[in-house]
Amino acid sequence: MELAPLTVLNKKYSIKRTLGDPGPFDIRYLGQDVDSKEPFVIREYFPVDVAKRESGKTSIEVTGGEEAESLFESGLGYFRKESEVLAGLEHDALPAQLDVFEANGTCYRARPNQASTTLAKGLASKGQLSEKAALMIMVPILEALHVAHEAGLYHGGVSPETVRLLEGGDVLLTDFRGAQIQLARSADKLDQIRQPGYSAIEQYTPRANQGPWTDVYAAAATICTMVTGEVMPEASERLEGDDPLHALLEDAAVSFSPGVREALIEALVVDPSKRLQSVDALRNALEESSERYDSTEAAYAIISVEDEESADGEAGDADEDDEIEVLTTASGDRPARAQRTPEEKSSLSTVLLVGIPLLLLGIGGGLWFASGDSGPAGTYADYRAQADSLYGEGEYNEAESFYNQALQVRPEDEYVLDQLRSISEEQAQSAEARYVEQVERGEELSERANNFYENNNYEEANTLYGQALAAYYNAVDLSPDSARTEEAEGRIAAIQEQQRAMLRERAGSSGGGDGGLGPQELYDFFIEEGERQYEQGNLLAARGSYQDALEYRSSDPYAEQRIETINAELEEQESEEEFQNLIDRAERLMQTSNYADAQDALEQAVQLNPDNAELQEMMSQNEELLAEQQQQDERFDQLRTQADNALQEGNYEEAISLYRQAYEINPDSDEVVERLQRAQSEYEEMQMAAQRQQREEQRSEEDEETGERIYTVVDQEPAPVGGLAALTQNASYPERAARRGVEGRVYVQAVVNADGSVREAELIRGIGYGCDREALRVVREAEFEPAQVSGRAVASRTTVWVQFSLSGD
Repeated sequence: MELAPLTVLNKKYSIKRTLGDPGPFDIRYLGQDVDSKEPFVIREYFPVDVAKRESGKTSIEVTGGEEAESLFESGLGYFRKESEVLAGLEHDALPAQLDVFEANGTCYRARPNQASTTLAKGLASKGQLSEKAALMIMVPILEALHVAHEAGLYHGGVSPETVRLLEGGDVLLTDFRGAQIQLARSADKLDQIRQPGYSAIEQYTPRANQGPWTDVYAAAATICTMVTGEVMPEASERLEGDDPLHALLEDAAVSFSPGVREALIEALVVDPSKRLQSVDALRNALEESSERYDSTEAAYAIISVEDEESADGEAGDADEDDEIEVLTTASGDRPARAQRTPEEKSSLSTVLLVGIPLLLLGIGGGLWFASGDSGPAGTYADYRAQADSLYGEGEYNEAESFYNQALQVRPEDEYVLDQLRSISEEQAQSAEARYVEQVERGEELSERANNFYENNNYEEANTLYGQALAAYYNAVDLSPDSARTEEAEGRIAAIQEQQRAMLRERAGSSGGGDGGLGPQELYDFFIEEGERQYEQGNLLAARGSYQDALEYRSSDPYAEQRIETINAELEEQESEEEFQNLIDRAERLMQTSNYADAQDALEQAVQLNPDNAELQEMMSQNEELLAEQQQQDERFDQLRTQADNALQEGNYEEAISLYRQAYEINPDSDEVVERLQRAQSEYEEMQMAAQRQQREEQRSEEDEETGERIYTVVDQEPAPVGGLAALTQNASYPERAARRGVEGRVYVQAVVNADGSVREAELIRGIGYGCDREALRVVREAEFEPAQVSGRAVASRTTVWVQFSLSGD
């Protein structure tokens, strides 16, 4: 029944998904502008009882015969007129930039999608409001209703469900239901759109008059619910016996200023004739009598402590007595109490409602609004909260894990994607910072060692050189890129060369002397140095020391054996590192569905470690995925080719179906998306042309002689030049009729050509005595302004009359 994703409307909007379940009279979609990608909410007129849409198609078919056709058309007219009037209204609390258009045999209206949530969602789970907060939300709504009423449009469904709270503290009134009500009346379906507790008594019967007073009742009921935390009793329950509303407001007397309570009672009178008749009267009464409301203050924003889509920032816990704090810009306003539903009066909700000026909203805090999909309840919020906490503590690896779990729940969440990008940047910066720290430490130690070396303090110099080597080896492990690795390894080689030079200098040119070191002592020193470096895990430094030892005792079996052992360990390390790098690369490639390259990486890993069980399992899994992907790729290519052929042949419905199947296989194919939109656009244009042709055929008949179409239903009727009075003035009174005192009108049906001339004239009703003949003559010779259809002149059939009066009237 709903339009499929990627359906293009009016060559401007692309459907993304359906918003909620279809209603009895319309369907709402989330779409976007095909050029700017700006999101829009699109409402489609679709009365489900008399209309249907075949799967894979875009056009609507009316079902149920002539009565259903008449019902559909009348509702379509109501919806179109309501939308056009609404598009011309200007108020901050009314939808702006409303676009109204027809397509697929029905009518649509589109408005920009603003981040928001319904007032009902907040009141159901977050708590009630103070009188001040309620009025700061509802006064702009009353002003918006006044603007609509002035234009002849009433809402018909004001309630917490149709009041939306926007990011930044503003409010928006949506879901005007005048057209739905008119259709529901005709179809006797008022129960499908009635809102218990908010619908006035006149909305319970199709014969009662509705108007601004109906919106007065609903707005007052909404304010009462916001402040009392109780759903208002149905209007039908208040007709007999004690009115339950009075008891409810009596219990909540402390929540209202006395004058506000009285104004709401007057607005909630069951009898429409005795109720406040205008929203202006209600608004003035509320503003004048409220002891807490201040119209000069900025709007309130309601901030949730649990909202998954809230902005960064934390809200504190509520007090232990479950009160809900309402922070205001003026003193003296009391805190609101936790909301209690009739079924759960003993269960109190703990939240934080903060009312602050708009100026402060930009500073911080989480706004109570939602955008996009909410995902499974709690799961996304839990993952994100845990990740945010770890991120704030600098635990980026663990935070990254939780953010990735959140992405499993909501794959395209922009907040989480931004946080992951930030983590990558932080990790890169952290690695860079630690690399620089180790290099600077190595430089400092090297400089100190050089100073001791210049002062012939070889023992201290050698110790510091060893510490500098350790710092540089750490830098190698932390290096963010190959260039930095080469830089650190170059410093290691320089220090090792400096150590060897120092030892040679100590040995002296004679291989021993006063205070010098002989070959045995140098051999022992390098062996000891090699052992120390090996124990610390500095294999490269250890190998260098053993190689230096061989200079003073060539072919020494111990040094050679140690070098061989180290080479084997280094080869094993390199092999393990290469193996792990290949596994990591394969995992990344598999995550991005790049199974072919993943297979290459895994095959290289097998060469290094053929007996690894986890690797074998990973290869088996990748091979299955690769085979499946290859089948999908073949199917994708097949579908795309078939769709291209169908598009080229003008089989747009078939092309759309095939492109959609291809899109399901590969949603990232820009080529398929572009061609699907093109096919939908072509199909829509073809449908519109067929509809225009059908309307033309329904509104006209074919002249049997000329084959030209003669319209019976036109946008602008043909009219005699000078009006009907000119026909009468051009008629001569027949003498026979005058003698007998015959008077009256002669009705003539004429076919008026597109150039304004009369093709034929036929008597419909005459008065005789020569008047009929004279009237036919006058009409045949008359010049008309031709009829208009879609801005062009057309031939049409019309009926005119000629007045014959002896008195000259």
